[in-house]
Amino acid sequence: MRKRHRMRERLLQATMDVCGSMGPAEQAVIDDVIRAAGVSRGTFYKYFSSLEEARSALGQFLTNDLVEGLGAMFQDVSDPVQRTASGWILIMARAAIHPAWGAFVMRTEHFSEDSVFMAAVRRNTVAGMSNGDYSIDSVTAAIDFQMGVAIQGMRHLVEAAEPPIPYITAMTSMGLRGLGVAQRRADSMARLAMRDVTARAPDHLEWWRALE
Repeated sequence: MRKRHRMRERLLQATMDVCGSMGPAEQAVIDDVIRAAGVSRGTFYKYFSSLEEARSALGQFLTNDLVEGLGAMFQDVSDPVQRTASGWILIMARAAIHPAWGAFVMRTEHFSEDSVFMAAVRRNTVAGMSNGDYSIDSVTAAIDFQMGVAIQGMRHLVEAAEPPIPYITAMTSMGLRGLGVAQRRADSMARLAMRDVTARAPDHLEWWRALE
């Protein structure tokens, strides 16, 4: 059972590496994945019937992994504004640390409106609106805006070679201001969330590496 689990993880990792390295106009095929994993086509078919099934399984795994990681980090954080800031920071930081992860997540359909992750974003957005933290006209538009910040932030960090902390902090502050948070509080919260995340992440997230 452990051997099968390791092989499945190996194939999913290869799927992420291959799909994450492809440009928007490029199309991965099974041969790319089995070459990256160093296995036979027969081995691939023991676990997945198609590349699309492997991509779907990977997307689901990464979504669940992200939700679990955010849950572990947020268990002592009740402020919706800090939760939003920390969520952006964690997502962008992971893209900076693992570009293949960021490149794949930007394209997965598992961050759709009915996903577990999006349900958590919705709950936090409604809580922030109810508290008077956010000044927004539409919860749906606010959710789309937050996803836009995360996706564009990931895209920039995957493609650009620059120190990630100043960029992530600035993007987080600007995102909070877009939700109606006053500039002074947005700047302060972005810095506080960055300190909190970098201090606690090593104890909660296996993928975490110090941001350069």
